[in-house]
Amino acid sequence: MSTYAVKVLLGVKKVIGKTGEPCVVTRKVTTPDPSNPTKPITVTTTYNVLGVVQPETKYDPALASVRTRTIFIPDLLSVPLNTVDAVTWVTKQGDTVAVAGMTYKLLINEAPRINGRQVAAIHEAVAL
Repeated sequence: MSTYAVKVLLGVKKVIGKTGEPCVVTRKVTTPDPSNPTKPITVTTTYNVLGVVQPETKYDPALASVRTRTIFIPDLLSVPLNTVDAVTWVTKQGDTVAVAGMTYKLLINEAPRINGRQVAAIHEAVAL
């Protein structure tokens, strides 16, 4: 991994380590039952991560107005499956996040990348 990508990952970890909160990310995956393909099986996995949920305000030129949205940024290195050299687990659209008594559903991951490697996950989030 490039030196710059490592610096970004470590920088995100440092900032979220200071300002983030413990979060529980829940992912539900539904697949067909191998013994009965018409019956779905839902597998739920949870991960404890550090993350930040905060408002982001920016100008939207398409609407010619200022727009505020809620974003979620997790510390990808707080997930035991991930290392600086290999980020293998990333939050994705449809995951739910529980933080500070609130639950959010994640929308599309903006997935900033450096040299093809994802260095952060930035999601718009909606309260449930």
